[in-house]
Amino acid sequence: IDIKSFSFVDSMGDPMDTLTWQIASLPTDDTSTENAIIVSNSLPPRRWPLLIDPQGQGVKWLSQMHKKDAFVIVRMTDKAYLHQIEQAIQFGRVVLLADIGEALDPALEPLLSRQIFTEDGDSKIQMSRPINYNHSFRLYISTKMANPHYLPDVSTKVTLVNFTVTMDGLENQMLGEVVSIEKRSLEEESNATIKSISDGQKNLK
Repeated sequence: IDIKSFSFVDSMGDPMDTLTWQIASLPTDDTSTENAIIVSNSLPPRRWPLLIDPQGQGVKWLSQMHKKDAFVIVRMTDKAYLHQIEQAIQFGRVVLLADIGEALDPALEPLLSRQIFTEDGDSKIQMSRPINYNHSFRLYISTKMANPHYLPDVSTKVTLVNFTVTMDGLENQMLGEVVSIEKRSLEEESNATIKSISDGQKNLK
C-alpha cells in the first residue's frame, strides 16, 4: 500500500453513505467524513462513541440522522436521566448523553462495559435494577469541552472521536458552502453521479 496515496475515506467509506451524511448536515471536509465513518463503526458490538464536539457539528449531524427515530437527548444534570436511559434501553431507542464533563456517573458502568446477560431466554442488563436489553438500543456521548482529559476508566470503554473544527476543515466547509450557494446545479449533478456510482457498486456485489 502506498501510504502517501492512502485515503481513509476511500478505503473505509461509501460514497452513498457520505452523501446521506452530508444531506443530514455533516460538513463536507474529509475530517468530518472520517469521524462519521468511525462513529458509524463504533456501535455494537464495539464501544460506544464519545464525540469531542465543542462546535456542536457532530451533535447536529446525529440529530438529523436520527430525526425519524425515537431520539432522546439526556444530560447527567437531568433529575431522572438514568431512568430515561433505562427506558431507552428497554424500548430500543437512540440516546445522546450530551454535555458530559471529564467523568461519568459510575451507574453507567454496566452500559459502558456492555455487561449484558441472559435470563430466562431474555437479554438483560443490571442498571439500577435488572432490565430487559433491546439490541436496537444505541448510545452516543458528547462533550463540548475542547480538550478533555479522560482517565482510563472512561477512555478505555468508549471510542473517542474528535469533531473539533480544524483550519483545513473550516476552509473546506466554507468552500462547500460557496459551491452550494453559487453552483447548486453542479453540486446536485455531483451528488447524482455519486449516487449512480454507489448504486452500480452495490449491484455488482
